[in-house]
Amino acid sequence: MDRALLRKLESLAARLDDEYLCLEEEGDETTRPEVLRLFSKARAASALGFALSEDPGQLHEAIYEALVAVDDASEVIRPVAEALQS
Repeated sequence: MDRALLRKLESLAARLDDEYLCLEEEGDETTRPEVLRLFSKARAASALGFALSEDPGQLHEAIYEALVAVDDASEVIRPVAEALQS
């Protein structure tokens, strides 16, 4: 497992979290699409970080983060279900 990559993903997720939270705190409805885009990107980066963890117990966190990163959860559920059935 590439620890440098994991640190980069964790850093990216934290930076994106900070960006969307700051933007959201401004309360400007015109920035809502950007807030949602940053939120989704933060969740996706976090999902990748959890998925690359050496701790198999983090798999559920990876799946959760991936689910909230997308508009249509079936985009995540279908491939996960297929992988579990094979």
